[in-house]
Amino acid sequence: PDLAALRRAVASGAAVPDEVVVAFPGDPVASGEVPGRAHDTVARGLALLQEFLAEDLPASARLVFVTHGAVAVDGDVTDLAGSTLWGLVRSAQAEHPGRFAIVDVDQDPASRAMLGAALAGRWPEMAIRGGQTYAPRLARARASTAPEPDFNHHTVLITGGTGALGALVARHLAERYPASHLLLTSRHGLDAPGAHQLREQITTTGPQVTITACDTSDPETLTELLTAIPASHPLTAVIHTAGVLQDATLTSLTPQQLNTVLRPKVDAAWHLHQLTQDLPLSAFVLFSSIAGLTGSPGQANYAAANTFLDALAHHRHTHG
Repeated sequence: PDLAALRRAVASGAAVPDEVVVAFPGDPVASGEVPGRAHDTVARGLALLQEFLAEDLPASARLVFVTHGAVAVDGDVTDLAGSTLWGLVRSAQAEHPGRFAIVDVDQDPASRAMLGAALAGRWPEMAIRGGQTYAPRLARARASTAPEPDFNHHTVLITGGTGALGALVARHLAERYPASHLLLTSRHGLDAPGAHQLREQITTTGPQVTITACDTSDPETLTELLTAIPASHPLTAVIHTAGVLQDATLTSLTPQQLNTVLRPKVDAAWHLHQLTQDLPLSAFVLFSSIAGLTGSPGQANYAAANTFLDALAHHRHTHG
């Protein structure tokens, strides 16, 4: 039932298992509970990883996370909260090679029956669908067929707009769409370093620029921000660049550091999704990081936040 029971069993002479499997049942995407469940899921995952590393077990023993609908092979991502575990475990794998694995399984009984054989291959990550095992591979990206967005005389919201990435995007849009209205948010608004200069630089190229303080991870504050956008310049695009770094190795990472990094990415992205999903947007852009895919050492919290963004983008795309 838990790692403490495993410890007692081994101490009593039981054989050390090659694979210690922990199931995360997965919850369907629903309402505003998603950010809370994502935080809880990552916190539970981190505690298990740290406890497992603290156990006196042979290096050959692996802790295996089993998720349900947390990644896509074909079809939707149905467990957005569980998607965070994939970035978390990938970073754990980068720091402790061979000690962790993660598998996503659908509800087909044939997939559950395949789990043992799939784990025997010692792959670091897999998905099992209809009794078939899949592993990620690099593939050449196809050219986008999306229509060119029309930002003219409309409002483009850029979260984290006074940060390095947000400012870069804002300058690019100002040059590309000089008739647009740019709404840049950050935690400190115009009090952020360089915010006044950024507004002056962009304004000289044509767009109207508003820089305001807004905690986009707070749905009430975000609702007020979106409601205040004038009907004469309606919101046409959301570009989410906000993010925070609090790097730490896996064994020293704290729940507080998890929450600090998850909030501006997971919470804010979900609230932006919910509050704008019925608007006729021409673009909804999430800036993710390759850390979520490759598992950057020392960035388990950041990787977890970014795999959530990847899953949310896929979820939105699946639903049109």
